[in-house]
Amino acid sequence: MKRILIAISVFCITTISYGQKISDIHFENKPLVLKSVGSFYVGGESEVQTKTEMGGFFPEGHVTVNQMYVNFMVPQQLKDSTSFVFIHGITLSGKTYETTPDGRMGWNEYFVRKGYATYVVDQVGIGRSGFNQKKYNKVRNKEIEPAQEPTIIRISDENTKVNFRFATADDKPVADTKFPQEALSEFSKQSVPFTAGTVPNPIQILKTFQRLQSVLKKLYW
Repeated sequence: MKRILIAISVFCITTISYGQKISDIHFENKPLVLKSVGSFYVGGESEVQTKTEMGGFFPEGHVTVNQMYVNFMVPQQLKDSTSFVFIHGITLSGKTYETTPDGRMGWNEYFVRKGYATYVVDQVGIGRSGFNQKKYNKVRNKEIEPAQEPTIIRISDENTKVNFRFATADDKPVADTKFPQEALSEFSKQSVPFTAGTVPNPIQILKTFQRLQSVLKKLYW
């Protein structure tokens, strides 16, 4: 039987997870039994950077840029060969899929408990994937003009509520929403700076995900 890889790509997330206190977490009674858990990197290119480009501390040498971090969990008992890849949206990270705002399990754990292997990424330029700092250091050393420095994007809490349909523009809850309004204040703990100007173009990003698909095909096909 041919195995299938399902990728969930979400650029406007409708289910968001947040940083909570440990006392907010609802622990499951049934143990989560895993065959394997860990992480790896996909893609990345080696380039030579000067001492200035690397921050002035280490001498010139090779560094890796444009790599993508992937965290995985494989249950002890697989339901079938289907696996899920979870892709976060802009200014977010893989944290999106770990825990719900009110402390319940996120989609990552949910699907593992249903018997499927899951893979959660931090897209290039985000979180543990890191970003290419070269241009920021070149601006600091006055090698290039400040206007050439890449933009770093953030999203405000006010815009988040409207953008993700947690609330209306006049700060009223959206009708029939299932999002826990009391968790809105926690969003800022999850939102991270997005170094949009340092990431590869869409074609290069697509190639990174194609590499991930090739890795998973070797495991499951």
